[in-house]
Amino acid sequence: MSKGGKYPLEALRQQRQHVVEARTQELATRRQETDAAGARKHGAANAVQRHEAQAAETREQEREQLDAGVLRAGDLASAASWEFATQQQGAQLREAEAAAAKELRTRRQQEAQSRAELARADADAEAVDKHRNAWAAERARALEAAEEEGAEEAHLARRFHRHRSDS
Repeated sequence: MSKGGKYPLEALRQQRQHVVEARTQELATRRQETDAAGARKHGAANAVQRHEAQAAETREQEREQLDAGVLRAGDLASAASWEFATQQQGAQLREAEAAAAKELRTRRQQEAQSRAELARADADAEAVDKHRNAWAAERARALEAAEEEGAEEAHLARRFHRHRSDS
């Protein structure tokens, strides 16, 4: 127990609290990054779906025109060129979706790591707070005992003094 009234580990308690605050802010940032990555993943998936739907619709229209006999050889060559470009664009969109999914997984892992670091920091801070509370309770008990002892000594001194005066 410290002779002074200040908690001897106050600097550690404050440092641990600062770490908790920093980890909380870091987790909030990681959460925002995860949300943004999720939005990018969702956007990339939607782009792939839109592209595939548009390509399927165009293919169906070309098939109908081919069945109706309105397409010429030049149209068929253009369709082949369009199909190649569409396949390339689809591949790029799927690659972008895969990259967005990978980024989302990474961001989720980082967020989970930040949560774990916050939990550890919070546990460390709580341990110091519990120690501080126990220290304060012990200090209060010691002060109370000292006051009781002082009161008892004063009472005995008055009694002894009165007893000597009576003799």
